[in-house]
Amino acid sequence: MCGLWVAYVGKDYEPQRRGSKKLIKEFDDLESLIERVENVMLDAHSPIKYQGLSIKLTVGPRLIETFDYKTLAYIDDEVKSKLIEDIIVGVSKFNGRTGTGRFIYEMDGESFPFYPVKQKVTQDMMSLLSASLNDMTNGALTKLRASVITVHSGDGRLKRVILHKVSAL
Repeated sequence: MCGLWVAYVGKDYEPQRRGSKKLIKEFDDLESLIERVENVMLDAHSPIKYQGLSIKLTVGPRLIETFDYKTLAYIDDEVKSKLIEDIIVGVSKFNGRTGTGRFIYEMDGESFPFYPVKQKVTQDMMSLLSASLNDMTNGALTKLRASVITVHSGDGRLKRVILHKVSAL
């Protein structure tokens, strides 16, 4: 589960151990969990922010991750767009209960999280998102037009998008 901390600071996390892989598969709402650790991560970064230190997270002798000014910038600084823009994306993960998930631009590309504005996802939107995910699991990328507000980290990396509307191309 330690890898989830890494995901929150803007790094890709792919579980390596059998137990971690099983836990991730069984966990229903990974996006929600990552979102909930925000205050914990900000607290963990206090020595970096106020004393200029770095933190090494270890399990026994094994180094899991190093938190430093780069990870602090990712979680502490964000720039939220004021404009809604349209992006063309496919769905690589989707939770119908929460309306959260992950978008991709191309089949083997990096994914990025989306969250619905005010937790509102219409039945039509849910159908489109689910169909795109279903196609992706069958090896085809069905792209959608998503109207979103982007949220970038202080260093310019895309952190997430806030989904307002989705429509077929």
